[in-house]
Amino acid sequence: MNRVKLQRTGDGSYYAYLPRMLIEEKNIKKGDLFDVAETKASILLSPTSLGWLHRRKKKEEFNVSEKSEDLEWKILSSYLSGCLSARFFRSDGKEFSADQVTTANNVIQMLRGIESTIDQRELEFVDVVDYENVNPYDDVRRMFRVLRAMLQQNRTLLRAFKLLNVVCDSLHRHWTFEKEQVNPISFYIHRVVNVQLQFPDLLIKAMKNPMDCQHIAMITYILERIGDVIFGMAESITQIYVPGIVAENLLAYPPPYIENQITSMNESLKNLLDIIEKPMKYFLTKNVELSEMLEDSEDVVYSKNAKKGLTLRNSLQTWRTEFDHEIAEVAKEMEDVFLFRSIFPVAFRLRELSTYIESLSSRTCQLYYYVQ
Repeated sequence: MNRVKLQRTGDGSYYAYLPRMLIEEKNIKKGDLFDVAETKASILLSPTSLGWLHRRKKKEEFNVSEKSEDLEWKILSSYLSGCLSARFFRSDGKEFSADQVTTANNVIQMLRGIESTIDQRELEFVDVVDYENVNPYDDVRRMFRVLRAMLQQNRTLLRAFKLLNVVCDSLHRHWTFEKEQVNPISFYIHRVVNVQLQFPDLLIKAMKNPMDCQHIAMITYILERIGDVIFGMAESITQIYVPGIVAENLLAYPPPYIENQITSMNESLKNLLDIIEKPMKYFLTKNVELSEMLEDSEDVVYSKNAKKGLTLRNSLQTWRTEFDHEIAEVAKEMEDVFLFRSIFPVAFRLRELSTYIESLSSRTCQLYYYVQ
C-alpha cells in the first residue's frame, strides 16, 4: 500500500501526487479520466478512459514468486482488471510447483467461466467477465422469461393430456429449460454478485447499492426454486400416467423415447384419462392464475415497489386459502381415493408455487418498504 499526503493550492483546491511506480504499473497515461467513488471507509479512484481500457485489454505477462498466495493474487487482480488474456511465469524461471498449480485451479474454479490451460511452465486464461458492466437484473429477466415458458409448457400438458405425443414433447422441454437454462443462469448471477460483494469498487460501479446485491441474490435463489417446482409438477403429471417411473431420468430423453416408455408401461391409459379430465381442467385454471401473478411479481422485483408487493402478497395468501377449500371439494367428488392420491402431487406443486411467488414480493417488501 502506498501512502500519499494531501496538499492544498493557493485557491483552496486539494491534490495528491500518485507514486510514479504505481502509475507505470497500471499503465496510466496523462489525460486519462478517473471515476471518484466514496464508501464509508475509503475514496476509490478508477481509470475510465478508453485509452486505459484498451491498454489493459492487451495481453499481459506476470512474474510470480515461489509463493502460491502471490499466484492467487496475480490471477484475481488481472481477472478483475479486465485483462482478456494473461500469462504467468515464475520469476525464478522454475516450473510451477504442484501446490501452485492446485492454487491456480482452485482460483479458476471459483471464477467459473474462464477457459484455462495449465501446465508446469505457464498458466493462461481468456474470456474474462467484465464485472464493472454486468447488470445481474438483465439475467434475472432471462430467468423470468424461461419460467414463463415452463409454465406455458405446463398449460400445454394440462390442456392436451390425452395426446401422448404432445405430453412427451412438453416433458422433454421442461427438462431442457430447467437443466440447460434456469440452473446455469442462476449460477452465473450468483457468481457475479459474489465477486461484486467481495470487491467494493466493483460493487459501486455495477450495482450502486449493496442492498440491490442482497436483493438480486435472494430473488435468484427463489427463481431457481420456482424452476424446480414447475419441473416437479411435470414429473407429478408423469407419475399419473406411469406410477413409480423415475421421471427425472426419463425426461432427458427425446419425446419418442418417452412416449414408448409410457405406452409400454401403462395399458389402461385411456380409461384413466377420461376420469381425470375434470381435475386437469381445474389445475389448468389455477396454473393460468399463478402465471399472471408471476408476471406481477416480476414487475414488483424490478420496480422495487414494496407497497405493490405487499398487495400481491396478500392476494396470494387469499388465493392459497381458496385453493385449499377447492381441493377439498375436488377430493369429495372423486370416489376413487387412490386416484385422488395420484393427482394430489400436482395440487401440492401448485400450492408450493404460490408460496414461492409470494416470496418474491415478501423479499422485496423486507428490503425496500422503508426506503420508499
